[in-house]
Amino acid sequence: MAFQQSDFSSVESFCPCITCLLYKFYFVITGKNLICIKTGGTKKKPSLINKPQYELLVLPADYYAILEKQKVPLTEYKVLVSYNSLVVINEKDSFVYKCSFNKIGCQNVKNNYYFLKTSGFRKCPTAMSITEVDDVVISAESLSEGAFLKTEDLTSNVISKLLRDLKEMYINNISRQPFDLKQEFGKYDYLFAYYPSSWKDAVSQIQTKIKKIILCTPPDGQICKTLIHGDLTSRNILKSNGNITYVDFDRSEISYPEIDFYLFCVDLETHRDGQSTYELLFNNIFKLMDGRLTLIDEIDYYKIFPDFGANKSLIKEIKLLFLYRTLVLTLQYYTNTTNVPRRIFAQVNKGLDKYI
Repeated sequence: MAFQQSDFSSVESFCPCITCLLYKFYFVITGKNLICIKTGGTKKKPSLINKPQYELLVLPADYYAILEKQKVPLTEYKVLVSYNSLVVINEKDSFVYKCSFNKIGCQNVKNNYYFLKTSGFRKCPTAMSITEVDDVVISAESLSEGAFLKTEDLTSNVISKLLRDLKEMYINNISRQPFDLKQEFGKYDYLFAYYPSSWKDAVSQIQTKIKKIILCTPPDGQICKTLIHGDLTSRNILKSNGNITYVDFDRSEISYPEIDFYLFCVDLETHRDGQSTYELLFNNIFKLMDGRLTLIDEIDYYKIFPDFGANKSLIKEIKLLFLYRTLVLTLQYYTNTTNVPRRIFAQVNKGLDKYI
């Protein structure tokens, strides 16, 4: 059973009971299989009448029935709608539910849970349970508290310390294998189910260009891979009383640890420039590829991770695969009604042309 992000929306109201009743009446007369509920995310905002403002959630009735059957209390706790899943936060008992609502969400929730369960990484939430019902995956984990790291505090020394936190996890999961470009592209094919055909054609064109660049200097020998965070940004790292906790391992996978490093630095550069956009993000990826991202040069990566020194000869290839991975993961945030993907495709194609 698959749902789309467009099936979910948030509403704020001073009169939740009346608002929910009006929505219910509207859904009945229009034949929409939706339901409106009051969640536990009540907020108080300054106003002349100083009345609490309640958070309402509109979602498919079938999806609500599945979560209700699994005793996921949407009406009691704060609920966040992500791109591919629902996150339910129980601050009182300190745990979090993650509930998928499409194929990508299923993959993400499973990735996150099994990372917490099997990675051996100590600075992350504790996995509690996972269930799959009617193609909806529901996991539970401990709630991590703290504040996200501030961009202005992230110097090269701080980033080096953060990378060292990941060292034990990287070393414990290290593997050596032949370089297989077809496999590198193929592991993201599951994302294509939600892309319009024009996007698939554009991605195929970019794959072809990357193959041409890589074939000019085919890598020899074996490469070093490991289990990576997959979405290592300052917004997924919490600091509380001097302790650091890493969260949101939805994109964890066996890959190059350099990808965590590249993403953190490129994302940081993007958000330091003011208002961040995906166009700016890809511009910074090409700065990384051209050796113009200063922060990368300030950190002696292979001194921190000497076990992955064999990857030095593959830096160009890893950067190209990082570009491709970022592209296909970014597309899931858009629909075929927006021009942003087309602009990104044009930007990536133009950037790759200079290497061919």
